[in-house]
Order: sequence, then C-alpha cells, then structure tokens
Amino acid sequence: MSSRYLILFLLVLLGGCPTMHHHSSLDRVNLESDVLGVVLHALMAEQERDHEQAISLWRAAVALDPARVEYQVRLGTVLWQGGLPSEALEVAREARKRHGESPALLRLIGQLTAFQGELEASRGFLLRAWEMDPTSLDGLTTLIAVEEELGHFDDALVHLDHAIEIHRGAPRLLYRRVLLLDKMKKEQEAFEALESLILRNPDGPTYWDDFLARSIELGSVERVRSVLNQLADRSGSYQALGLLGEISMMLVQPAQADYYLERLEAFGGPLAAHARLLRIEMWLDVRDSDRMKVLIEDAVQDGWDEDEAVYWSALSQAAAGDIEGAIALFDARSLEDPEGDWKFFILDLLQEHEAWTELAERFDVALQSDDAYLVQAIYTHIEAENYPRAQELLQAIEALDPVQFDTAMALVEARTGAFSSAVARLKERIERSADQAEPRRMLAIILDEAALRPEAIEVLAQARQLELLDGLYEAGLLYENGQHDAAEALARARLEQDEDNPSLLNFLGYTLADENRSLDEAERLVVRALHLDPWNAAYVDSLGWVRFRQGRIDEAHEIVSIAAKMLPNDPEVAEHMGDILLEMNHGEDARQWYHHALEHLDDSARAEKSRQRLEQKLEHF
Repeated sequence: MSSRYLILFLLVLLGGCPTMHHHSSLDRVNLESDVLGVVLHALMAEQERDHEQAISLWRAAVALDPARVEYQVRLGTVLWQGGLPSEALEVAREARKRHGESPALLRLIGQLTAFQGELEASRGFLLRAWEMDPTSLDGLTTLIAVEEELGHFDDALVHLDHAIEIHRGAPRLLYRRVLLLDKMKKEQEAFEALESLILRNPDGPTYWDDFLARSIELGSVERVRSVLNQLADRSGSYQALGLLGEISMMLVQPAQADYYLERLEAFGGPLAAHARLLRIEMWLDVRDSDRMKVLIEDAVQDGWDEDEAVYWSALSQAAAGDIEGAIALFDARSLEDPEGDWKFFILDLLQEHEAWTELAERFDVALQSDDAYLVQAIYTHIEAENYPRAQELLQAIEALDPVQFDTAMALVEARTGAFSSAVARLKERIERSADQAEPRRMLAIILDEAALRPEAIEVLAQARQLELLDGLYEAGLLYENGQHDAAEALARARLEQDEDNPSLLNFLGYTLADENRSLDEAERLVVRALHLDPWNAAYVDSLGWVRFRQGRIDEAHEIVSIAAKMLPNDPEVAEHMGDILLEMNHGEDARQWYHHALEHLDDSARAEKSRQRLEQKLEHF
C-alpha cells in the first residue's frame, strides 16, 4: 500500500475522510476549521518523522475536536516519540479524567508508566486494557514484558500464548516463549518448545546454535540429530546438514561428519567450497592424510590456486609423518614467493610436531634480520636442551625485559640442576613484580617438576587470589595431589565465572570420568568443550575415556585411537589405549601401549607416580 493510501486509510479509522463535495483537493484544506485536514497533515508529519510539526498539529486537532479521545491518544503518542514522556502522560491522564477509560487510552498510560519505571501501576492499566479488548495485540507485548520484570511469569505466559494465537504462531513470539520458559526454570519444556519452533519453521529465523547448545546441556544431542535428519531428508535443509556435520565432529565421528559435509558440498558455490575446506581440516586434525590427499586433488581440479594447493599438500605430508617433505614444499614455495607467509608456516609446523632442535635453528636464522622472535627462540632452545645458547640469547633481554629474563633464566637454572637458585630468583622477582603472572606460573612449574606439589599449589592459589591466574593449573595439581574434592570445587567455582571455558569444562568432565562417577554430567561437560574447541586432542581423549567408563568400549577404542594419532607421544593417551585394549582382551597390544607410555614419560620427579602405575600394570603380563 502506498504512503498516500495508507494515510487515507488511517483517516477513515480516525473518523472519516473529507469528501470531494467538501473540498476539490487536499491542498485547499482550511487548517483553522477543518479538523480532518489537520489530522491528515499530522499523519504526514509523523510519516516524515517531523515530531515537532506532528505535535503541533495534533494539539490543533484536539483543540478543534476535544471530544475525540483518539486524537488525544495520538497526541500523547507523538509526545512520547518526540522525547516528552512526562507531558505525554499528563495528556493521557487528563483525557482519562475527561472521557473515562478506553482500551487505547489505558494502553498508552500503561506503556508510559512502564517507561517511567512504575511497573505495578503499568500492569494494572495494561491488564484493564486487555480485558476490555482481548482481540488487540496493542500493548500486549508491553504487558508481557512488565509481568516478566515483576516476576509474574505464569501470567506473562498466559498473555504470550494469547499473542501467539492471534499472530498464528509468529516465530519471534514462539522464541520469546522459549526464553520465558527459561526464566521459569523449565529447561526441558523450553527445549521442546524450541524443537517445535524449528520443525514448524525450518527455513525461518535461525535458532540452530541455541538448539544445539541446549541439547548439549540437557544431554539430548542424539534427539537433536534425529530432528535434524528429519529436516535434512524432508527439505534438504543446508542448515540441518551443516549442524549434523558439526554434531558429528563434536562427538568425534569423522566419517559421519564427512558424510554430511559431502552432502553439503552438493549445494555448490561458496557453500560447497566451505564444506570441502571443513572436510580437509577435519582429516588433517585426525591425521588421515589419504583422505586429505583425495580432497586436495579434487579441489585443485575445481580451480584451487597454487598457494592453497601447496599449503594443504604440505600439511597432508606432515599428517602422514613426512615432516621433512612438508618443510621442503614450504621452503621451495618460499624461494618463489619470499614475501609470503611460508616461513611462518614452517615455524608453526615444527612447533606443532615438537621438532625443537630444527625449530631453534630456524629461529636463529630469523633473528639475523628480525629480533621479534627472540623470546620464542629462547624457550625453543630450552626445550631443545641447548642451554648455553638460551643463556646467550637471554643477555639481550636482561635490561629490556627483566621479568621475562628472570622467568626464563630460572627455567634454565632448574633444568641444569641449580634448583635452589631458580626458586630464589623467582621469589625475588615476585616480590619486585607482584602484579606479574608469569614468574608465579614458572615457580609453580619448577616446584611441581621437583615433586614439591603442595608448595606449587600454594603459589598458584596466591596468584588466583590476586586474579593473576584462572585456577585451572591449580585445580590440575590439586587433583594430581589426591585432593579431588578441592580440585572439583575450584573447577566448579571457576566455571560459574567463565562457563564457556573449554579447558575448565574438559578438566571437570575428565576428572569425573576418571573417578567413574556422574558420567552423564562428565559427558555433557566434555561434549561442551569439544563444541567450543573441536578436535582438541586432549578433549578427544577425554570423551574416549568417558565412553570407556560408560562401558561403551568399542566407541572408546575408536575415539582414543584418534587421540593417539593426534598425540602420538602422549603417555596418558597411550595408557588409555592400553586400558581399553586390555578390556577388549587384546593383551599383547595393551602391553605394547603401556611400554609406549613408559617410554614417553619425562624424567621429572612429577612423573614418578605414573611410572609406578604403568610398571604395576606391566607386571600382570
């Protein structure tokens, strides 16, 4: 409807339109005597958002026809819109005194009193307006909002359901119902309401992320997968397919994820390119270079440029264990494109695969032209056990960054046997730089490596109380020290402050599974962590351990096998593989994994407990 006809329609609603025998054209309206002409111009001013002109004209209309309460409601409304709520409320109250109550007037007074924070009074006016005219939606959303604010949730739900009925199930109102059920602490009912909304409006507003998040919290992921499969099969919804892929990745089911993402590729265009890239990244994460290679070849045939092909081909070789071949590809491309990021890719690759000696050599070359890598080079040389070179590089930062100097030098001292000197250095630095987290963290690490765990816990607790550290490392040491209740309490307290911290979620979920209790909660926590940080190898191992404790041995074996590919030298993952294989009556394979775990334990006193446990397991063979 055009603006002109909309205004004429509103005029009819307000009491009529000037007929042709009264006026030959609107331009000849006499504003001083013809109220309808004034109304017409007032509506035009509103449409043009000329609040000052609209207020003036509505005042004129009220003066010309004071018996029409509709004009006074409009005057109050434009005063409010024009930033004059107190004056608007005065006009509305005066009209009520003069004309009595009408639904439109009561709604205006209710909305204005709500705006001024008088919620109880507002609710009274809006309720009376609704009782007088229950077929109107005007003011109903304000009434619902006021009742929610006052905590009258049951009444708000009644009125919201009424609004939904009038609006024939408008998605925005249905979703508001979900949020209201949340406030009423009816999580399951809210989840079911959201499920119904999505099934009724699969192509409407997207509530998929909320749907998935709720399913994780309620342990209903499989139910969501069923709903999404219905939608994918019924309507071919790309949103449903994408979410099914996400769920499969979250549950560490790469083959299932690949199936859904491959279906998503069939949509073509940018969506297909994105789905293919997700597939390649996923197979890289789980170290399946053969599948990566096939997808990369297809992508090249479809027009991938040379840089993309080289990048992913190199990572595919690395996933197959050919680190030297991957680096050779990057090096060759770097010579052809010296301004590219190929050198950074090499550094990232070496760090990921813990090739510390070669990484240190690369950093030394980079330092010849750029000292931005200085701190990374120092710590890399420490990991490579090249302590003289680390000390040499440390001299360059002693004056520039004394905190970093003392922190790194203490680690060198601890690793070279000067434990007392390292501790003394860090304690002195902490006194001088009390607001710095790193010296405290390093002191805790050194104490823990020396099997002085209670002292390390005390250092971390002080840092947490000063809000320098988040408490995760402290909770881990508490658990390793046998203080399981304290570790759990700390982790839960920190989660209340940071509920979407995947590291905390994983820690709490893993420790519950490790103690073989609250396994449903453990699953929810670890799945949430994987949703926030997919294919994190430690979280993958945690989910496998949850499945083991749940008695789902085959699933546990499949998942922990993936974790073992992602973390091939991790003793804890290797021990989990041994435990699972032993449960599957594969004793010889289990024994080999226990030996593998022993071989990759570090030499610190901290690892002694793990060493004793593994040796005891091996004694049974």
